[in-house]
Amino acid sequence: MSIGLTHILQFHHLVDAIQACGGQKTADGRRYRTGGGILWCILKARDPNAYREIMKKGKEFESSGRLLERYGLEQTMEGIGG
Repeated sequence: MSIGLTHILQFHHLVDAIQACGGQKTADGRRYRTGGGILWCILKARDPNAYREIMKKGKEFESSGRLLERYGLEQTMEGIGG
């Protein structure tokens, strides 16, 4: 994965420009994307391999249970059968 700070700053400037020009609608056209949504869209279009790698790592992190541990939710989830 080759997304560095320079690329992220460039993407951030693109997000600002898109929002300044009225924003970007979602695929169904019902609402506008948030700044983060626009950033993910740019990343997916510019560097699909990096996008896939980030999504893969995110899913691995979520499934590992570390997310629950980080926020002290493991006891809560056990209590509701999760």
